[in-house]
Formats: sequence, C-alpha cells, structure tokens
Amino acid sequence: MLGWLWAAPVVAQVVNITPEQQRLLDSLPAAQRESALRQLRQLRSGSSDKQNESTDVEQVRAEKSQGDEGVLRTAMDGPLRFVAGDTVIVGIDDSLVARTDFRDAEEEIEFRDRVQRLRDGNPYQLNSRGQLQLPGIRVIGLAGLTEEQGTLRLQAEPVLSGMEINITLLPLTPIGEQALEPFGYELFSGEVGQKGDDTRRIPVPTDYTVGPGDNVRIRFFGNRNAEYDVQVERDGTIVIPEIGPVAIGGLSFLATRQAVEKRVTEQMIGTQVSITLGELRAVQVFLVGDVKKPGSYSVGALSTMTTVLSTGGGIARQGSLRRIELKRAGKTVGELDVYDLLLNGDTRQDLRIQEGDVIFVPPVGKRVKIVGEVNRPAIYEMHDSASVQDVIRMAGGMTAEAVATDITIERVVPDKGLVTIEPDLDRTGGNVTAALDGDLIRIPTAIRVIDKAVTVVGNVHYPVYAEWRSGLRLSDVIPSARILRPNSDINYVLIQREPVPNVGMDALSADLESAWKSPGSVADPLLEPRDRIFVFDLQVGRAHIMGPILEEMQLRTSRDRKMRVVTIDGSVNAPGDVPLEPGMRIADLIRAGGGLAQSAYIEEAELTRYELNDAGEREARLISVDLAAALAGETAANLLLQPFDFMNIRETPNWTKQSFIELRGEVRFPGRYTVNNGESISDILERAGGLTSRAFPSGSVFTRESLKKRERDQILKLASRIELDLASLSLSDSGPSNAIGVGQSLLGQLRSTEPTGRLVIDLPSVTGRDRSADILVEDGDFLLVPRQPQEVTVIGEVQFSTSHVWQPGYNRGDYLARSGGMTNKADDKRIYIVRANGEVISGKESRFFAGRDRTQILAGDTIVVPLDTERVRPLTLWTSASQIVYNLAIAATAVSRF
Repeated sequence: MLGWLWAAPVVAQVVNITPEQQRLLDSLPAAQRESALRQLRQLRSGSSDKQNESTDVEQVRAEKSQGDEGVLRTAMDGPLRFVAGDTVIVGIDDSLVARTDFRDAEEEIEFRDRVQRLRDGNPYQLNSRGQLQLPGIRVIGLAGLTEEQGTLRLQAEPVLSGMEINITLLPLTPIGEQALEPFGYELFSGEVGQKGDDTRRIPVPTDYTVGPGDNVRIRFFGNRNAEYDVQVERDGTIVIPEIGPVAIGGLSFLATRQAVEKRVTEQMIGTQVSITLGELRAVQVFLVGDVKKPGSYSVGALSTMTTVLSTGGGIARQGSLRRIELKRAGKTVGELDVYDLLLNGDTRQDLRIQEGDVIFVPPVGKRVKIVGEVNRPAIYEMHDSASVQDVIRMAGGMTAEAVATDITIERVVPDKGLVTIEPDLDRTGGNVTAALDGDLIRIPTAIRVIDKAVTVVGNVHYPVYAEWRSGLRLSDVIPSARILRPNSDINYVLIQREPVPNVGMDALSADLESAWKSPGSVADPLLEPRDRIFVFDLQVGRAHIMGPILEEMQLRTSRDRKMRVVTIDGSVNAPGDVPLEPGMRIADLIRAGGGLAQSAYIEEAELTRYELNDAGEREARLISVDLAAALAGETAANLLLQPFDFMNIRETPNWTKQSFIELRGEVRFPGRYTVNNGESISDILERAGGLTSRAFPSGSVFTRESLKKRERDQILKLASRIELDLASLSLSDSGPSNAIGVGQSLLGQLRSTEPTGRLVIDLPSVTGRDRSADILVEDGDFLLVPRQPQEVTVIGEVQFSTSHVWQPGYNRGDYLARSGGMTNKADDKRIYIVRANGEVISGKESRFFAGRDRTQILAGDTIVVPLDTERVRPLTLWTSASQIVYNLAIAATAVSRF
C-alpha cells in the first residue's frame, strides 16, 4: 500500500497541502492516511491541475526567495531546494518490500521493520540546519539540494541500501507559531542600490550646511535683472558675476542667504536678490554591521539614516532594529530605534547624514515571540528591562476574544529545559513578569460557551438564545409554535443539560404541547443555565441530531456512571436510540419514537430486556406488552424501563401501503387504479372495462419501477466499463484512428439514455384468459395499449432513419432500401427486429440471412441495423451498449407517441 510513502519518479512532484489538510491527515490512522495522500497526489498529477500546480510552485518560490540570509529557496528559473524547517515525505517503493531474495526470515523481518519505522515517521521536518533525522539513521544534510539531488543523497546512505527511496517536498503554509515573522524588517524591502527617497523634491531646511558640489541659484531683480546658477567650489566659495567670490563653505543655508544678500546690498544699489539651492551634492557614507549589503554608498546630501538603510537593501534578520548607530568622526552622534518610527510615527531619531558618516547596525537584542489573540502576532526585539505587558502593548494589545487570565509563557530555563509559567500582569503589586530572550507568549482565545443562557436549536426558523433566570421554564423559552418549522415534533423535545461544563451531561425530554396547556406544571420543566433544547423534524427524522448527542454523552460518561440508553424500533415514526430518563416508561418511549405509525399493531408489542443471571452472564428476556393498555396509562402494562431495553412495535398483519397501476391508451376506462394483494393484469383490465375495438394488444408497453432501477444500474456499470476501455485505448496506438471518437459518442448516448423498465408481456394471451401469460401487478406499474399501427420503423446504421407505411408482403430488404440502404459502418450480419411488444428477433435465430429474407415483418415492427463493432475491436462492449440504446429508444418512442 502506498500513500505517505508512494513509488514516485526520482524527480517527484510537489503536493501542496494546506495546514487544515495536514492536521486532518495527521489525525487519520496510518492506512487511511496513506490512501488519502495517495489520492491527493493523483489528483495533483491530473492534466487539469497542471496549470494550478505550476502556479502554486512559482508562488512558493517567490515567497521563499524573500529570505535575507543569502540562502534562497530557489532560483526563479530553477527547481525548488530544501531549506531549514521544510516538511518532507520519505517514500519507499512497495514492490521492493514484497521481494523474496532475503537470506533468511530474520533479515526479512529486520528489513520490513526498518521500512515500517521510516513510514510511520512521515512527514518529517528538517531541523534548523536543514538536516533530516530518520529513525535509527544519522542526520542527513539536505539544505540547498533539489528533490532529485535529495533522493540521490538518501539512496547513497548505506543503511538505506536495497530500498528504492525518494523524497518529496510539502510546501506547507505555516500557521500559528511557525508563521511568526520578526517585526519591522519589511520597512527596508527595497532593492539593493535603489535610492530610497528622491531628495531633489525635498525642501531644503534652513540649517542645511552648504558645501562643495552644491548648486546655488541666484536671481537679481530691481535695477538689475539676471539669473545665475553657480556651484560651490572646493574651497567653499561661489563666484557671482558683478559681485565676485563669496565664501559660504560650512555655512548653513540661512547664513548663506544672509551673506549673499549683504554683498549685493553693499555693491549693487537698488538691486535685490533671491537665493535658492538647486541640485545638491552627493555625500559618501558607509553602511556596516548586520545589513544585507554592507559597503560605501553615494546618496543625496538631504538623505537620512532610513534612506541609506533602504538604499543598502535593509537590515539582515540577525541585525538590530532598535540600536542603529550614526557615527561621525569616530563618535556616536545619534541612535535610531525603528520601532519608534513604526509604532509611534516618531521621525526625530532619523537624523540627516553628512559626508563620511558611518551607519552601524549591531546584532539583534533579545527577541520575544507573541502569538494568539493580539492584533500583531510577531517576533519583537525588546530592551533588557521590558516586561510581558510591554510586549503585549507592542503587539497592538489583545483582541476582544483574548483571555487575559490564561496567558502563558514558554521559556527555556537552564538545567530544566522548556517550562511553562503564568505571568504576573498586576502592576499594582509591583511584581511584573519580565520578558526574557526566547520567550513565547501565548494569548488564548475565549471559549465560546454561553454560560447564563438557554439555547433552542433544531427544527426552528432561527436559533433562540434566552437569558437564564431563576424560575425559567420551557414554555417561557418556546411560548408558541411561531418559531417552529413545519413538521416539528411538539410531543418530544430533548433538553441537553450540563450540570458542570465539560464534566458530565444529562438529557431529559418534555412534551411541548402539554407544557403549553399547563404552563408552570410538572409538564413544563424548569430550565438551568447552559441548557440546549432540541426540536426534531418528524419528516427528516432525528438520527442526525440524536446520534451526536448520544455520542457526546458517551464520551463524558465516567466509569462509575454508565451510559443509559433505550431503543425503539418497528412501526413508529422515529425509530432509534434515545436517552433513558429517570422514571421513563413504555408510553414515554413511544413518545420519544415520534408516536405509533399507522401500520402499528396496537394489541401487543415485544420488549427485550438484558439482565445478568446468577452466573454473571448477560442474557435476554422477552416481555410481552399490552400496547393499548400501556398507552392508556395502566401501570401494570406501562412498565418502568431499564438501561438497554429494546422495544419492537410490530406491524399490523397484511399491512401494506396503497399500490397503484396506471392504464393508458386503448382501454375502455383508462386511469389510475388501486391494486389489491394478488391482483394480476387481467384483473385490472377487467375492472377497467377491457380493451377497445381499436386496441393493438400485441404492441402493448408494460413498464415497472423496479426494472427501471435495475436497468439504470446496469447502464451505469456498462458506461463505466466502456469509459475504462476508452481510457486504455487512448493510451495505446493499436486501435483504429476513429475508435476513440466513435466510442465517446456512444458513451454520451448511453449516459443520456433514460431507462424505461419495460417488461415484455403477451397481452393477447392475457386477455384470452391464459393464466400462464398473466403476471401479478406491483405498485408503480404502467400499461400502455396503443392503437393498431400502420408503420414499420427503420433505425441504426442506415442512410435515413425513418418510418414507412406497412405493406403486406414487404420483407426486411424492402424497408432497408426505402431508408436509403445501409451505411459503410453497418453490421449486415447482426440486423435484428424488435416487435411492437418489445420482443427481439435476431437474424441468427430467424435465419433470414440464408437466401431470401424469411422473417415476416409486421405492422409496428422496428428494424435495427447495428454498428459493425469488428471495425473497432478494442471496445468489446459496443454491441451490448448500442443494442441497449436502440431498445430503450424504441420503448420511449412508443410511450411518447401515444
């Protein structure tokens, strides 16, 4: 058996499995799990899924290739490669397990045991180093290998010699803790070398330091109108026409404007000046530390620390987001905490860089994971003094469904390993739990249990949730039939009760009709918190609701408290198992069974009771019950029930549902007739006044529902077999070129053909009082007696399938000639005739192919020319299929023609 370990090519296909599918597979037994995964793989390998599969693989490639440690999942034009944390399937060819070349029985047992242990370990997960650990085998490194290379690596392992082994990647979508990502790194996801911001459009602040390479734009207006673009020279001066050199190097932009304005005022009377900065100089900075691409970068003079980080591709996953240093002339002049920018929108620490600055990213600090009911589950970098509450606030706080009292922390403690602790979140006491490096904080979801409420479900228009209060009764929750759907069983509603949540469960029933008549009485039970009231549908039954209730009660039943169930069967409206209630009697059990059916035998019923004898063995005792007396309330007959009692309500002798037969056509009084036990067709025809003078009894059509169902099953089986033959033929080159097309056409006709359930009868003999030809009538029978026909029909492989006026003395060949003769695909050796009553006369039996046609053609006959199946031998079932299609079509035409 293959499944989790199937025989596959060396280059195995990727089977995409969702986390929900993975959890479902893990919950299955080994055999079912193998079968399920095998079928899933077969579905993935279908041609219709190739496009989707390719898209899924490319999506996995794109997602996994976004890592920043330089180890890519795959090249975009190459195969998938294994990385740490991958989930894989290790497969072994089953044909090798069945080999017989073992030296002795001990070697065979050892080999099979090793194979079984390998299978039972599936699926496997690669460790943090990309290594595979198989049971009883040293770790095998697979990181960076493709599936084909990984398969070769496994086959090279000496312990696995003699096995046709392969490995397949399951690119699962991570969920929960495995889906957590470090927070904030996506801010710097631009391409390496791409300029993070366009500083040319940023307004120049007044404190900007002007330096060599900056472009200064000067405009004169007044007595002198002119515009000049000058560049700051290396010595820090600019040369202004008509003014001369002005030293501005190292001055702020504000000081530069003031210096130029002063010179213009002094040297150019009546002229004013406007100074702006044009294209700014580029500065050289260094990006070092734990970044993706450390190095020297040339950026705009207005660039900030985040601009340089984006230009350099961002921070590596092992780099800190909270202690990024800006160094100038060997001294730290600023420190950037990216979290302040992301969480608070604070850009004050994002300092502007200068020529020669160094941006240094140190290693990441302590990291804490938080998962569950918070707004931003992620991995956060924390300061040393951070508490659990700080982590929760950083994650956006808890959601409305979080349970703050059940928060847990998974922590690695030296000499103890992984432990679970409960944090102290009460700040008033001053004892707040600190968040340590590597902690995993879990915020659980609130359990959806309605504590102080009563619920009404089942056959109702909408679920009802009523607030529980002391003294609440059934009639208060369901005051009338307004919320009930049609066919509701108002005489038996079940109340599921949980005295203590998730500990025990009880069940009691009530008669809703009695509760409405006597509110506040014993018939109107008091309700308790968390009660669930089930209303049943008499038409659908109650097994789909009662079954899960009894199963849940069984699971919650302790050893010292046995499950209490009784059963009612037979002629009741809702047979099945029901909970045994305290004081439950036979009349209550009949009410739980939906009441007696019309066919119930009211005089006597049988109760089977299981008891222990003196030897401690269980034995059954039959008790005869006076059902009428029990329902009348007589205590002696209305017995008190015990666990596992089985009540069987017998059916009234000779009770059957009303049966009908339909007569149509040339009957004196056509219509729908009831059928009594033992009646035959002749009896029904006699009640209908017999046949008319225009009747053609030899062409009667008699159909039966049971035969129709049998024909439908046979057609489906035949269609499936032909479909398999077509599939085999499509994989072979041995068949005729047109075989597949013809076969598919025939298959389509076969599947679209409706069965008629026709039974060939000799109606002339029946009407002639021949008891040997008469048959008993069943419910749903149909008899059509047509008028005397005047035509002969020709169908099948002829030039024109049509009907012709019957001519005395005409033979088969005459009618075939009138239909244009046979086609080149006709089988002239298997032509057969279908009489008007459905009887088939084949050519071999009548011998009308020996010389002249000897079979007499009668009015109402159908001549069928079948397909020559010898031309397409690979499909051996075509003869049967084509004959079924023709015969059913003839019967359907006979009925519809009248």
